[in-house]
Amino acid sequence: MKTPKEYQDFCKATLFPALEEFEERRKAISSKRQSLLLFVLILLVAQVIVALLDYIPVWTIFISMFVVPFLFALIYKQFFSDKDLANEIQDVVVKESVKFLVFKPSFDEKIPLPYNHFAESKIFLQLPDNYEGRNVTKGKLADFETLFSEVDCGYLQNAGGKKGEWQTIFKGLFLILAFEKDLEVNTVVIPNELENDLYLVGKQIQKYNFQRGQKVPFDDDKAFSKHYVVYADKPLESTYVVSPFIREFLLDFKKQTGIEVSLSFMGKKIYFAFATDSLILLDLGKTILDFERIKPFYLCLTLMQVVMMDISKRFIIKKTGIDWSI
Repeated sequence: MKTPKEYQDFCKATLFPALEEFEERRKAISSKRQSLLLFVLILLVAQVIVALLDYIPVWTIFISMFVVPFLFALIYKQFFSDKDLANEIQDVVVKESVKFLVFKPSFDEKIPLPYNHFAESKIFLQLPDNYEGRNVTKGKLADFETLFSEVDCGYLQNAGGKKGEWQTIFKGLFLILAFEKDLEVNTVVIPNELENDLYLVGKQIQKYNFQRGQKVPFDDDKAFSKHYVVYADKPLESTYVVSPFIREFLLDFKKQTGIEVSLSFMGKKIYFAFATDSLILLDLGKTILDFERIKPFYLCLTLMQVVMMDISKRFIIKKTGIDWSI
């Protein structure tokens, strides 16, 4: 795995030049938005002045206070936005970064990793009505076989026989590491809020938690227990798998990135689910040619490496794992 310094140098030399055309699009949109905002402000100020001179009733100002924001938002959305910009930038960031970070990568930008791999993690047990994604990649990271892609899946929540609302199960980066040694314990680490976010209640939660195993208490680590819950088929052994180092790093990662991460240890594989709407930090008012804007993807892979290094050291894992066909 490349160091942060090496990745920053790569960004300056290779990634940022590839993003120049998107930077120009961002500048154009930002400039148009500033012009629109200035025009609206001038219009409102002019109306106030005219009203104070008794050319129009004062009450028209109050009407404008309600009407103008609505019209502004409508025009803003229709003519001063670029809904595809974030995804296009993210695709370039992922594709170019994969070439630099992953050893001998195979890449398909049109599809996600197969659903059976996603389901085997036991992180998300709600059956999706739709499963899609892109940028599936396989190769070696930290000397171990890896398979990852962006995933977006959800289900239709029905209530009382009526058609319900669409609920997202997971959207973000899903990554799998494989190795030759069986950890001989199945352990799932998920955020405490996950069931609430999926609108699961009562029997659903009981059913899913039963499939994951027994709940493992970490009473001596209150900071971790506040944010995460652990399930395992062998509770005692799982406390060794989810080491103090891993627990602390998960908390630091959330604080640093704002990305919610779940993970599971299943036999000879480790699964990572990074829940985020975007792997870049796009702000149309700021340049995208900035390491801080595109580093979330790199930090996700860094967390994977840190966890794998800790596991391989404690379980003495020296060989890579299986290969995948995509």
